[in-house]
Parts: sequence; C-alpha cells; structure tokens
Amino acid sequence: PGCPLRHLSDARQWTLREASHRGALVRLGGLPADHPIERLPGAARDGYRARAVARPYVDEQGRLRLGLRELPTYSVAGIDLSRCPAQTEGSRALLASLAADLDALRIVPFDEETRPHGLRHVVVQVADDGEAQVVLGFGAEPDRAALVAGVQPAHPHLGLHVEVILPHKHGTLVRPEPLRGPAHLHLTVGPDRLRGTLPAWLPQTPATVPALQAAVLDWLAPGPGERVIEVGCGVGPLSLALARQGTPVLGIDHNRAAVLDAQHNAAQAGLNERATFRVGRAEKALRRLLAGGERADLVVLHGMRKPYGPAVLAGVRALTPRAILMIGPSAGAVARDVADAGPAWQVGRLGLLDQLPGTAWLLTLALLTPR
Repeated sequence: PGCPLRHLSDARQWTLREASHRGALVRLGGLPADHPIERLPGAARDGYRARAVARPYVDEQGRLRLGLRELPTYSVAGIDLSRCPAQTEGSRALLASLAADLDALRIVPFDEETRPHGLRHVVVQVADDGEAQVVLGFGAEPDRAALVAGVQPAHPHLGLHVEVILPHKHGTLVRPEPLRGPAHLHLTVGPDRLRGTLPAWLPQTPATVPALQAAVLDWLAPGPGERVIEVGCGVGPLSLALARQGTPVLGIDHNRAAVLDAQHNAAQAGLNERATFRVGRAEKALRRLLAGGERADLVVLHGMRKPYGPAVLAGVRALTPRAILMIGPSAGAVARDVADAGPAWQVGRLGLLDQLPGTAWLLTLALLTPR
C-alpha cells in the first residue's frame, strides 16, 4: 500500500485508524462502541519495510521506474519506491538496481490493450544479512535468458524468479519459477533465523514480529499440558514462540512451501517435537482433525484480508477450546469472524499493532472466550 497518512503525526495517524477499525468491529462484529482497545508496540516510522510490491511506470525522462502508480496509467504518475523512506536501505538499493537493469533491457510496462506482454509487477524482499528475492511478473512469457544475463543487482545472495500472470488475471506470487539463485531467504526474528521459500509469504515488517509473539503468549497464557492449534501458521514464528515456552503446537497452512519451511525452522530451533505442522486448507484440515478425535485448548486463527467464514468457525468451536485468538490485517474480516463465532462467544481483549505506519492498515487481534 501507499502511505496516505504519512503527513500526519504518529498520534493523529493512530487516532484516525483506531476509529476506523473500531467502527468496523462495532458495525460488523457487534462489539460495544466503548470496548477497550490495546495499542501494541509497532514499527518505526522509517526504514521498516523489507518487502516491496512495485509496479512499473515510465518517468518524465522516459526511464523505467518501479514504484506506486495511479491505475490505469503507467506513465509519469508513479512514486519511485527506491526513494521511499519507509523501505529499508537494502530494498531501496535493490529496487533502483532492478529498474536500471530492466530499463537497459528495454522492458516495457504491461498494458492490457497495447502491451499485454509487458512487466506487471516486481516483488522484492531483502533480509538483514543481504539475502534477497526478486519476482518479476509478466503478462506473457518473457525472454528468460535475457533476464538472467541482464538482471544483475549487486546482491551476493539473490534469487531471481519470474511468473506469468495472464492479462485478465490478478495477483502476485501466484506461481513464481526460479531463473537463478536460491528460492529462499532467511529473516532473523528474536532467537530464530526463519527460512522462507517462495511462494511462502515472509513478514514484510520483521521488527514487529517479536511484539506479536509477546502478545500471543500473554493473551493466550497457555497452562501446563495445554495444546494450541494455529490455523494460518505460515513459516511458523508464532508456533515456535509458543513451543519455546513448552506448549505443544500444531500449525496448519494451505501453502506447502510455508509448511516445509515451518518444519525446517522448528528443527533448526530444536523444537520439532513440540511444534508440528500440516498442509491443508482451514475447513478441510479442521474436519480431518475432528474426525480423528483431536481437540485443542487454544486456537489461533491467523487470517489475511478475507474472513475465514462460518464453516471454519464451526470447526474451531467443535475443537472445544477455552479461547480463540483471531489475528488479521483486516478489521472487517476479523469482525465478521467474531460474528460467525456465535453468541456463545465474547470478545475479551482487543488490540491493534502498527506494522505499516503511514498507511490505513493495522493488525487486529481479538481474543474470544466462552460466555
């Protein structure tokens, strides 16, 4: 996302965004308007984004740039992300180098009518140790040999990938294919060096993950012998934090690459006996667990921008947990899931974590317990 609130003070940003998120939770989740909201430690104002999803555009000098631009035009209206203070120094340098290399190759921006073969997007992620991943998304099959020869950013450990997104389709990291270099990178989060392999989605604001881990441990407060199931575990940062405290955890994710990474990360941390992981979509995975007679004392629903929905919430309730912790970047999605949990469940603690200062987004946490 862009940073439409960047011109405001941190306090003013928080006031506006909290009001927006509270409104969604009241309107869609049925929460009281005066329900207390905790403010969790968030990201610094600058230099926090390790990832960028950039769109190509042509500047006034006719050069290809990578940044944000106003749809549907691909010329002049862009904001160069290589100069964005919210990006880390490494991601800015990589974006600048990529733009120069792609411009030299005469790569053109995608346009559905006039340039359907063009470049649609570029995804970059840079780790703190210099590892980097780049995914180039095109509207048609590109000249892969030319890309391998011509895209030479100054990163010693760079994985270069390409994906083809047909003109009528949308999305990023749909099916990236390797061109050169490793398919994974590592991010240091607390005591862990987390591996993420494309298309697994690593945190774009790694500095905020310890704050989220601390909140999960505090809010759930698992007791001796209690078991946690985390739906949407990704590469496992929350599951590992729980397992490190002695809590058995089962992590579930639909992304096979993410689950393999989570298993690797648990083994590297010596936690693979307490933290186990399975591939599966939420509803089917819960159905299999219930068919096997499994139960959970605590459930974490780690969502994205869409609600899990009534069927998943019914499966979660059937696990008979004493608490459900919902986490997601969309207050509306979390609110709908709160409503779908049913009248027998109530929201206790409610919190917001600022992973993307300057934007409209906050990470929403809602802890539900039986009435």
